[in-house]
Amino acid sequence: MKYALGNMLNGAGGLNADGLSLDLQFAADKTLTARKGPTPVFTRASTATFVGSDGLIQSAAINAARFDHDPITLACKGLLIEESRTNLTLQSEDFSNGWATTRASISVNQTASPTGATTADKLITDTSVSNSHRVDKVSVSLSLNTVYTFSVYAKAGEYSGLALGVGAAVSQLVDYSLTGAGSVTRTSAGASGTIQQLSNGWYRCTCTFTSDLALASHRACVFIGQSGTVFFYTGDGTSSISIWGAQLEAGSFPTSYIPTTTASLARSADVCSIKGSDFTSFYNQAEGAFLINAGTPASGDRTVVAVDDNTANEMTRLRTEAANPFFKVTDGGSEVAAIDAGTIVSNTAFKLAGAYKLNDFAASINGGAPVTDSVGTIPTVDRMRIGAGQSGNTMCGCVASIRYFKKRLLDAKLQSLTT
Repeated sequence: MKYALGNMLNGAGGLNADGLSLDLQFAADKTLTARKGPTPVFTRASTATFVGSDGLIQSAAINAARFDHDPITLACKGLLIEESRTNLTLQSEDFSNGWATTRASISVNQTASPTGATTADKLITDTSVSNSHRVDKVSVSLSLNTVYTFSVYAKAGEYSGLALGVGAAVSQLVDYSLTGAGSVTRTSAGASGTIQQLSNGWYRCTCTFTSDLALASHRACVFIGQSGTVFFYTGDGTSSISIWGAQLEAGSFPTSYIPTTTASLARSADVCSIKGSDFTSFYNQAEGAFLINAGTPASGDRTVVAVDDNTANEMTRLRTEAANPFFKVTDGGSEVAAIDAGTIVSNTAFKLAGAYKLNDFAASINGGAPVTDSVGTIPTVDRMRIGAGQSGNTMCGCVASIRYFKKRLLDAKLQSLTT
């Protein structure tokens, strides 16, 4: 009787006909603890920030998992996994210290910041005629031909325009409107920008650019605009916007905020995995299926889930390569399956399923018809990595959930699971 019940629970039919053996619901449960199967081990060698359930930026301790939230809807997006990044901007919250004003002034700690504390500064115009008004971080050292992203949190005051510029001559520039949903209004010289609406009138604005000089004479500048398109005007000496949390990091998109004071500061990578007997307790080498719900920046190669033998010779991965979601299988050092399931949108959650069995692979995304591959062998693996692959490719996004089944689910089942 015990044997029969065990078979029913583990995929032979009845209570668990699909063979579900791992069920991690990070967004719904806000914990690493699995609903079914082993709980992954998580580490991070530094503190880090995330958006809490109240929409405010919070700090997580060393080795503490971050369950990030949408700052507007307050819905939990899941487990945040990021690569290591360094904030090169010193005094990221004190624009009166190590920053230089031009036709403007700084009044410190005047406004409640995105953390809720009164630590945001006001950038105030002076009375200069028909000119720009700004604060600069001078002598920023950058490497040649390297992609960087400069970001600042900003809130409209009497004025509602912001511009971010970087470069030896501040030629790479992006303008923003800090009203409504916010918008990027203009870009120049190869720069690109994004704007993210937060709570309490705050926006995070970014300027991504490729450095054109390997000099320590670059400047990172924050301009105050009367509006999103008017940046040359006569100041009145009192009108302002609020600014907080400057960050300059190597990379083509911004990551979670890294506060600095007198020195640059690195955030360590998040590492999450299941190994040893915990892994063998839920994984089937011969056949199986993965289901993930996640979001990535749609930039570069970003692995959401991987199983491998700690080499690049034996591995199975669910990942994004730019806007393309892939289910990839490598055995004996050769890639035997590389299924492109469709497309994704940057930082927008998607559901991707991938199934494997000898000469029988399939993948489906967001309810789409499964894409199949009928030729390929199966790798032998001994661990699962969550949010990264064997060679890195950290996802830099949130995993809402992961489910693993010890069966090669039917194509129709894969499609229904991702709907």
